[in-house]
Amino acid sequence: MKMYFLVYHVKPAINMENSGGLVGAFVSCWIEANSINEAKQIATGEIRLAKWELLELDDAYEIKKEDYSIDSDGWEFYQQALIDKWVLRFHTYTAE
Repeated sequence: MKMYFLVYHVKPAINMENSGGLVGAFVSCWIEANSINEAKQIATGEIRLAKWELLELDDAYEIKKEDYSIDSDGWEFYQQALIDKWVLRFHTYTAE
């Protein structure tokens, strides 16, 4: 299996309870899968389960351990995805 990095632009789904004024988010996804298409399916399924609506896929590509240094921003998420098979990191924003 390979590790893929995807970034989605999302907004709160209508059925999201108490969005707290959030109007959107960018979701960084570290997904272990057999293909980029399988990674997209896993990511979109988990994003929908978290009650977010997909707006667009901003980026998607294969990543490797060598792409990170121990002190880089995504290192811990990459490492956690090796254990859990997927990690989503939401970067939320409000209207202001």
